[in-house]
Amino acid sequence: MTHAPTDTHEVMRTSGVSANQVGSRSLAPPRAAEPLPLGFLGLALASFAFATVQLDWIGTAQGSTVALCVLFFTVPVQLLASIAGFVRAELAPATGMGVLAGTWAAVSLVTIRCSRSGSRSHRPCV
Repeated sequence: MTHAPTDTHEVMRTSGVSANQVGSRSLAPPRAAEPLPLGFLGLALASFAFATVQLDWIGTAQGSTVALCVLFFTVPVQLLASIAGFVRAELAPATGMGVLAGTWAAVSLVTIRCSRSGSRSHRPCV
């Protein structure tokens, strides 16, 4: 007659389960890195870059250059952070980074369009 293990430690010993795995579904590492630092890096760069134009620290003629830098660095970085957030099932940060990426893309495209049309006033050219 075989005896059924009743003690938790005896069950773990016979089944090969470690103490860390008891009571949890899985201890697999996350499939992607934490996305917020990457997204906030893009946010800081874009905010500072556009602030330098709006505060006239650099010439307004450089606005299209700043917009291109934001369009080709910040937008992809924040989209990557958004995708990584959805992979990690962190919906709020992922949605926030996706919205920020779209916002920076729109601001950059409007800035490029305005600088090419010759509008130098502080009014929107839309």
